[in-house]
Amino acid sequence: MERHHLLPDLEPDQLAAWIIRNSVGEPQQDERKTYYSDEEKAEMEHESSNSGRELGRLKAIEKQVKDYIKKGNLTEKPITIVIPVTIGVDALDRNRSQNYSNLEKGYDVERVELYRVPNPSEKTMEFFSIDGNHFADRTTGMSQKEIRQYCGLYVDHSTGAKFDGDGVIHEDDAAAAGF
Repeated sequence: MERHHLLPDLEPDQLAAWIIRNSVGEPQQDERKTYYSDEEKAEMEHESSNSGRELGRLKAIEKQVKDYIKKGNLTEKPITIVIPVTIGVDALDRNRSQNYSNLEKGYDVERVELYRVPNPSEKTMEFFSIDGNHFADRTTGMSQKEIRQYCGLYVDHSTGAKFDGDGVIHEDDAAAAGF
């Protein structure tokens, strides 16, 4: 991904600190739907099927153990029951249920915290994740107040006119700023 021109070329931890330091307001939550590809769906179906088969084997072993406990062992020899390496019935049930739910829904939701950073040169508010990904679809134009706050007031020395970054003269703001 190409770095946005507003961001400095820094190491990831320094970039994160820069984004936090230069952001305005509280971070905002963004949710993005990522639809599963056919390959991802097939993989979930395969995992769900494998979980179901392993659950069946473990339930059969569980039944066998319960039967021996309830009915006893009358063979005069101890009985050894082998339990295969497994993540367990609870985890298999959760995995199968999660895969089924994901398949039904058809997408995953990614939640990202976004930071609003002023872009004075374009008079916009840009949104970035902490790792510097730019969310261009969230870009907004600055309000007049934000333009004055982040772009400042300028004096046209050829005419003496005082204006903000949009060319709007603000005598009160200019006087307050000492122009």
